[in-house]
Amino acid sequence: SSCEEPMSHGQWEAEEWVYVIDGQLEFTIDNRVHQLGPGDSIHFRPALPHMWRNLSETEKALIISVMAPPTF
Repeated sequence: SSCEEPMSHGQWEAEEWVYVIDGQLEFTIDNRVHQLGPGDSIHFRPALPHMWRNLSETEKALIISVMAPPTF
């Protein structure tokens, strides 16, 4: 699944971490673009506008996403 519009959620103190297990993803966080592949991770504040997209039309991506503290 991908986001089509940037979203923000959580408190400013919250943190989000994403680890890519398989696939190629593009994360846009606060208008900065990051391309991630297997073994890559990214850490950011979920209060910042962010979105992601799977760079493959045919392959699925598998990630682990952790947010602390939980915001929903």
